[in-house]
Amino acid sequence: MKNQHNTNGFNLNLDTQRFETIKSYLNGKICLEVGSAEGHYTKELLKMFRFVVAIEPNKQYFKQLSKIKGFRLYKENVTFEDYNITATHMFDSIVVLNVLEHIEDVDAFLSKMSHFGHSDTTFIFSVPNSESYHRIMAKEVGLIKHTSVLGASDKQVGHKRVYSKGMLLKCLESHDFKVLIAFTSVYKPFDNKKMNKLPIDIKKYCLSKEMPDNGAEIFVICKKCGKNPHPKKGDRK
Repeated sequence: MKNQHNTNGFNLNLDTQRFETIKSYLNGKICLEVGSAEGHYTKELLKMFRFVVAIEPNKQYFKQLSKIKGFRLYKENVTFEDYNITATHMFDSIVVLNVLEHIEDVDAFLSKMSHFGHSDTTFIFSVPNSESYHRIMAKEVGLIKHTSVLGASDKQVGHKRVYSKGMLLKCLESHDFKVLIAFTSVYKPFDNKKMNKLPIDIKKYCLSKEMPDNGAEIFVICKKCGKNPHPKKGDRK
């Protein structure tokens, strides 16, 4: 299995900012995290939830994840597709950060995901954005033919595809998710190596920047179709 989680340089900044971006939408007492990697987000989720279930199929990452101790954390070394639980209604928040781009059969993955949670469960997805400024620039200068082309760095970490916001919303809605909020974050005009060389103040600005369409990361907050209360920032039970 490929090393799917790069935590060097600007990638680590992205990891940290990704959680900062989504944490105000988290709510409830029990959380499911799909694709936990080494547990970077898991540690933060444990600060916010009474119980956390963390799923990570990569054995190398799972060894790192297993070092996080506590009776409030349940760890599973399986793919989500092979994860079996009868009380799927118990999760109040389900977090799927930068996972979908690695999945071979997204339809099967989302079809199963749509059956999880109760009527008020918050689903949070993030993926890399094919319409990020750095991809648009790469196309304009002739480095790539189209913004959806997978580059060497994408292939290195096992990306199967990249998403535009419209593509992701269509995909989620086709699997019975009701999209409440969708936006992009992180102003990224250059690749990660160049971004890492920027002065710290400029990096902080770029990382915290939210915009409708052209940020480096797409974030989508969903509910299951049916009951559809609007999530409120900072609304945690």
